[in-house]
Parts: sequence; C-alpha cells; structure tokens
Amino acid sequence: MKKPLATLLKLAATQSGSARVPDILNQLPSPHLSRLMKAGELVHLLRGEVLFHEGERGDTCYWVMTGTLKIGVSSETGEERIFSLAGPGSVVGELSILDKLPRSATVTAISDTNLTALKRDSLEAYLRQNPDVSADLIAILVGRLRKTNQELAADSFLSVQARVARAILNLANQVGEPDGSDLFILPATVSQSDIGAMAGVARESVSRTLSEWRRRGIITAPGRKLSVKRSKLEKEAKD
Repeated sequence: MKKPLATLLKLAATQSGSARVPDILNQLPSPHLSRLMKAGELVHLLRGEVLFHEGERGDTCYWVMTGTLKIGVSSETGEERIFSLAGPGSVVGELSILDKLPRSATVTAISDTNLTALKRDSLEAYLRQNPDVSADLIAILVGRLRKTNQELAADSFLSVQARVARAILNLANQVGEPDGSDLFILPATVSQSDIGAMAGVARESVSRTLSEWRRRGIITAPGRKLSVKRSKLEKEAKD
C-alpha cells in the first residue's frame, strides 16, 4: 500500500475536488468489507449533526448502516457544494485513513443515522494480513479517476437542465427507492438546495427546471418526495 496507492490517492483528491471519490472501501469484495467492519464500533448521529469537518485530522472511516449523510464543502461566503449523499452500505471518511491527510469534506447527517466506525490501526492491520486487498484498492482508484475525468469533461459543456438531471440520477443511485421498472423516488430529506449544490447551480434554477419537468410529466411530487421517470431524465441529462 506504499507509493502506488499513496500517489493515486493524491491524484484522486486533486482531480476530483478532494471529495468526489467516495466509497472506495465499499467497492472491495463484500467478504473483505464485512470482516473489516466487524472490528468497528457503533456511532449514532441525529439529523443535522456533523460527523466531521473539512480540514480536520481523521483516523476513522464510517460505514452507514441506516440513515443518510451529505458530503460537501463550503466556501468562505457560506456557499455549499454537495458532492454526494451516502445511504446505507456507503463508506465515508476513508481517504483520510488511507492517505493520512486532513478531511477533504464535511459530512453531515440529513436524517438520524447509525454508523460503524473503523479506526486506521484496524485497517492497516487488516491490509498487512491480506496484502491482496491493496491491489483491489489500486484498481478501484484507477476506475474512479477515469470516471471523474469523464464527468469533469462532460460538466464543462452541459446545460443547467442537464446538470440538474445528472445530479438527480446520481442521487437516485445513492439514496433513491425503485418504484417499478422506470420510476424511482427520492426521499423527502433531499431538498432543492441539495440538488442545486450537487449540480453546481442555484436553487432557483433547480426550482424552474423541476417545474418544467412536472409540466412535461417527467417528475411528480407526491407529498415532499420526488417521483422521477428514469428513462426520460436520462434523455434530459444528455441534452
């Protein structure tokens, strides 16, 4: 896990805005992840509580058991950019325990959340006992870097509507609930501000876009949730 992995971690942080490479450990073969997390301790967060802040030193990563976390950064003026939401099965905070650098983002609970906390010492001991896992980590990081490069190139040329569509599709993959073969529902905890922060556009632009899509039958809004037709939204993401 020495030079190749450390180099890839630094490159991933540089190219991805430091926080767009989530769930690295979560992509390990499930037997490895399950054994790793058995060494962890239970942590409970209430809605609105911060798990850790950008810039803090970190020696722990967290596996989300229930609930949802948001991962993002804020500017000096208070403007927020959300990189992703993390639902059950996701892992957050692993970059800091792998590269030993400060936290690259702030992670906040947007609902009551239960997590399993894994210390760096436990991870390092596991990697010493299972050296083949380091090769898996390198392969996962390379794949993440390729995907990030593609996303950065695409984002440079996308319209506001396409950026909002891509943000909602990403949210669907992270925290969406399937509702038939072509529908998914976003939980009420996902706000228009969250979508805008992920898409890099103003909340007002999200509101206008969603209103247009409601008129065209791409989305509906039962209660505070958002029901979306995936196939139609995928077309919007390419325009």
